[in-house]
Parts: sequence; C-alpha cells; structure tokens
Amino acid sequence: MKKLNLIVFGLLLVACDLDVTNPGPVQDTFLVTEEAQLGVVNGSGRALAEAMNYVAYTGAAISREITPSGSIGSFGISLRQQEGNLDATETGTHWSLSSRARWMAESGSVRMEEVYGSNKSSTSNYAQILLYAGYANRLMGENFCCAVIDGGSAEAGTVYFDRALANFNEAIAVAAASGDADIATAAKAGRASVYASQAKWSDAVSDADAVLSAGGDNFKYAIPYFTESTGVYNRIYYATSGLGPYRAGTVWHTAYEEYSQSTNDARVAFTYTEKAGGAPWTPYGGTEITIESGDATVNGKIIPWLVQQKYDSRESGIRLSSAQEMYLIKAESALLSGSVADAVTNINAVRTLAGVDPITAADATEGWTMLKRERGVELWLEGRRLGDMRRWKATSAPGIYHTYETTNWEGTAYAPAYLSFPISQGEMDTNPNIPVGDGRPF
Repeated sequence: MKKLNLIVFGLLLVACDLDVTNPGPVQDTFLVTEEAQLGVVNGSGRALAEAMNYVAYTGAAISREITPSGSIGSFGISLRQQEGNLDATETGTHWSLSSRARWMAESGSVRMEEVYGSNKSSTSNYAQILLYAGYANRLMGENFCCAVIDGGSAEAGTVYFDRALANFNEAIAVAAASGDADIATAAKAGRASVYASQAKWSDAVSDADAVLSAGGDNFKYAIPYFTESTGVYNRIYYATSGLGPYRAGTVWHTAYEEYSQSTNDARVAFTYTEKAGGAPWTPYGGTEITIESGDATVNGKIIPWLVQQKYDSRESGIRLSSAQEMYLIKAESALLSGSVADAVTNINAVRTLAGVDPITAADATEGWTMLKRERGVELWLEGRRLGDMRRWKATSAPGIYHTYETTNWEGTAYAPAYLSFPISQGEMDTNPNIPVGDGRPF
C-alpha cells in the first residue's frame, strides 16, 4: 500500500537576516499544477487521520471499547460523555475535522479533474484522493446522525454512504485504468462495508470475495500516523498508554477485559503494573491485587488502569479495511439469510488468523452473539463500533452484548442516549439552513 507522506514546510534563512516576510495565502493558481497534486492527496490523507483520531477515541468511550479512567480535559472523556451522551456543544472538533476531511478529499478530486483533464481517469493520484473521500464519507456515515454538505440543509446521515459509494466506484475504475491494484482492492473493501451499511448484502459479499481473492488473508489498508512532532500521531495511544502525560482510558470493566485473559487473544491485549496501595483489581481466575490507577478517581472510586496494547506507539496506524472484516461481512450476510453454519465458518476464519480457538453456535441467537463479539474484538478501537451498534439496533438484530457494554463502572444500567455524533453547535450557530436544536434534526 502507498504510505502517506508528510509535507513539511521550512523557512529559508539567508545569511544573518532574520526578517521574515509573510507571503500571505497560497495563490490558487499554484495548486492547479500537476506538481502540487501529491501534496493535495497527502493533505487529504492527513485530514482523514486527524478526524479518525477524535471520532475513534471518543466513540470508543461511548460504545465501551474502553472505560474512561478519570481525565475530563485534554485527551479525556467529558463527564457527559462518560454517561454516554454526545452533546453538540462538546463534539465540535469531531464534526469539524470529519467534515474537513470529507471536503478536502472531494474538493481536491474536483481540482484534479481540472489539472489532469482527460487523463484523470487513469491517474493514480486521482484514484488515491477518491479513496480518501470514500473513507471520509464512510467515517461520517457510520458515526454521525446527520449530513450537512457544504453549508446546506441537514439531511439523513445515510447521505454520506451514498457519497462514499460514488467515491469508491470511481476510485475502483480509475485505479484499474492506472494499474494500481492496491488502491482498487482498498476501494472495494471500503465499498463492501458501505454496502453492508446500506443492507445491500449480495453486493457486500461480492466485494468481500473480490477483496479476499485479490489481497488474500493478509490484506490490510490503514491510515498511518507518525512520531514526528509536526506529524499526526495516534491519539488513542497518547491518551491511554501512560508514556504520554495521560491515563485517560482503561480496558477495565469492558467486554474485552476477561475475554483477553481467558483466551490470550492478542487483538485485545492489555498490560498492568502492580503497585502497593494502588487500585484493587482481580485478574481473571486469580486473587485481588493492587495495580496502577488511571488519571483520577471517578465518583470517588480509584479506577484500575489496564493499558490497551493494540496501539503501542505514536505511529501505530488505524485500519480502514482488512481481510478479517471481509470475512465478518460474509458472516453477517449468512446470518441474515439463515445460515448459522456459514456464519460460524467465516467467523472461525477470522479467529484462525488471530490464532485463537474456534467458536460454535447452536442457533441464530448464539450466532449473532458471536458475530457481535467478534466484530468488537477484531475492529476494536478502529472507530467502527458505534456504527455497528446503531445498525444492529435499527434492524433489531438478535444476539446479546456483554454485560459491561450495558452497565457502567458502578454496575448500573448504561444505555447511550444516542449511538451517533450530532451536528455541532458551531455548525448550527453559523449555518442558517440548520435548525437550532440538539444537533439531531432526524
């Protein structure tokens, strides 16, 4: 896969003259050249990485992929979000970064049409920016309740899926013409997930099979992050690793805490450090010990700090699509068609790749329970869980969630008010086409 490159601008110091002249905004004419298009593509990829950073992290707290461990400021989870509420006044960054990622990729593709002219249909840069546009729209379709396109009126969030589908369709055609098989495969994988969200299951399975045929079991397409201070680093790692200044999220009291220990499944691995006088915690099958705690107490309780290991550095990438997801799309389609056996076969294909024991399911309810768990494990902390839970809720899908997905750290009932981010307060304040409300006109 192509690696996203950062473009770093520097100042040229001439002799000892330290005066700096601000040239002002870059003139539009300088961007309408072939030489500038790689920068336009990379800028779109960086914007998508920033959006995913915020949406995946906060969404993980709402869907209980992690438990907030005290911090409510920088890199933390607000008190309202700890209760499962996504308020328009607190999610402006999520909305603006995601909307910017969509706009930069889509407007960048329009600019490239002008630059490349008739050659655009066989240009790799054009295919790549269409790919970013597709994934940016998918991010918003899965995580936001409503769509607002370039200052327009509020529409149903499914509009983002329609746009993603158009982006992926064109990306596939252009990538094929330019000979870039990697982009074509990544676009088909993205399209498969969009088809699933649109309940076009035969199309989703067709794309999933094509991805598995082209990319094999090792197929993965991820957005990269970087260690450099000028780059975009993995925000989930920074907020939860403890190697940064924060301990804002813990695996404690999540569906993955006991599962990780009982199965040794590396996909949801965590670590902990024993500490005298620390937070009390009982390992699976063991006796109570005291370990390091999170940033602060929550409601007077010290929160055990179990450190996620999926992202172990600033430069850990976040997957956008994978072979494993393709198998899980096939499994969900099988359940919808009544074939529990086929669903189990595809789920176990994923578990085999992870090196863990296969599962069984006696009936459809058990099959759905296993699917919900397996998607949670496989797509953990990738910004996908809210979209899954919302899709299953809308269709009244059978199967049950783990207790820790429906209770908070005090053991009382936990049910997020909404499984989606709202239109931001800033958008409502500045866009006359948006009714003032809680950000969810639909």
